[in-house]
Amino acid sequence: MLKKLLLTACFALAVTACATSGSSTSQIRLDATSDATAQSSFSAMSEALPPEKRQELLVAMLKLNLTGVNSAYEVVQNPDLQSPSIVRIKDQVAGMTAQEIIDLADRTSSVKAEVTGQ
Repeated sequence: MLKKLLLTACFALAVTACATSGSSTSQIRLDATSDATAQSSFSAMSEALPPEKRQELLVAMLKLNLTGVNSAYEVVQNPDLQSPSIVRIKDQVAGMTAQEIIDLADRTSSVKAEVTGQ
């Protein structure tokens, strides 16, 4: 009886380990419950990515913040646009993974961004 219980417990642990072992970092989803949770989950999402993907995510966040902006004058007139953050677009990207946010920015934003090396 004890042997069967131990085998069942080991099997359950093995299944759990296999289910959670893949790329769990890509599964972090944006929690848009509040401004604080959005910022916190976006930071965790960003930190879990390799540098190139992190850069893509940050550019995507910037592009989504600037969607619909047609001039630098609009940026100067709108304090929210002067410091773009995930908080401004949290409802638009609620529940999304990093890749889903990147894909959304690529599909919907007309903003062009070029990142150059140092």
